[in-house]
Amino acid sequence: MLLGRRIGVHTGEVSSSLRLSIVETALAEIMARLDELPPGETKRDLELRAIELDLELTDWQRYPPNEGRRREMVGKAMALVTEVMRLRHADGADPRIPEDEDG
Repeated sequence: MLLGRRIGVHTGEVSSSLRLSIVETALAEIMARLDELPPGETKRDLELRAIELDLELTDWQRYPPNEGRRREMVGKAMALVTEVMRLRHADGADPRIPEDEDG
């Protein structure tokens, strides 16, 4: 796994937050799927974005964000999951994910 600690195991006062749980689960899925892909510039970019999201999760525990910031983080996580799945599809790793009709 890319990160030195286990993704998805963030504990603390806000661990019961549904949005926190969604972001943790999405991040674990992102990292698992990225591990399945061959090296490349796009993969590296997505890995860096996943690391940034993981750092935000760590900050979330220390300094719980406001409601708007929580929604933003969920949106970032979902967008990243979508990009990773599209990359897997383009690489032939997951034929179940349809191509974007616009591009």
